[in-house]
Amino acid sequence: MPIITQILTKNFENQRAYVTYYPNTGGTVSIGEVTLPYDYYSDYNYGNYVVYLQSAQKTCEFTISPPSP
Repeated sequence: MPIITQILTKNFENQRAYVTYYPNTGGTVSIGEVTLPYDYYSDYNYGNYVVYLQSAQKTCEFTISPPSP
């Protein structure tokens, strides 16, 4: 069953953004150009997300960490 990761913001709602995902398992996933808010569906969501808002020339990052044992 896919996991939904919501990529959203209060300040840039309905803006276009380029999203890149760096999973903890390695590699790079180019999610591509999306309109915020955006729901990303995947089987694994732990890692770093980089969101570039071209219209504002801003880059935002967030990390989803796996739960502690």
